[in-house]
Amino acid sequence: MNEIISGLFVLGGTLIGSAITYFSSREEKNWKKIKSHVSLLTDQLLAYNKLEEIYSQKLSETNSKDIAPITIKIKMRDEVAAMEEYHRPEITPARIKSIRSRWL
Repeated sequence: MNEIISGLFVLGGTLIGSAITYFSSREEKNWKKIKSHVSLLTDQLLAYNKLEEIYSQKLSETNSKDIAPITIKIKMRDEVAAMEEYHRPEITPARIKSIRSRWL
């Protein structure tokens, strides 16, 4: 009788240990995927921020009214904010890098 009870405990422990191993490896796989997405998104945000900087500089140079690049950036961001489905873009490259270093 004791052998049966001991066997059941060993079997239960093995099943629980296997379940823990399975779920923790699954979580690790999901975490790697999330980190990959964070990396991609932060890279894209930095690139779009640089693109905004280049565009505003070019518009400033070609504009006959001598509008500063920062003024162009502010006006364009306000236009985006006026659209219903978008928030005003305010994230800075420093904030993007901070998020990236925190999660990666």
